[in-house]
Amino acid sequence: MISLMRGPAHEVLLEAARGAALLGVGNHGLQGLKGYLLDSVSHSIVVKAPSPVLIVGAAQ
Repeated sequence: MISLMRGPAHEVLLEAARGAALLGVGNHGLQGLKGYLLDSVSHSIVVKAPSPVLIVGAAQ
């Protein structure tokens, strides 16, 4: 199933994963301040998710 949802990325992902046993998200794999800012979605999901979160890093 494919659907388009609007809103802040972390809120949309958390809503879409409601009731899921696991939520998987990607990580840009950047370092330093730039990496922290771009990974804020993953961080927010880890903090707020009611189920386990799997973060998959970018290939090096």
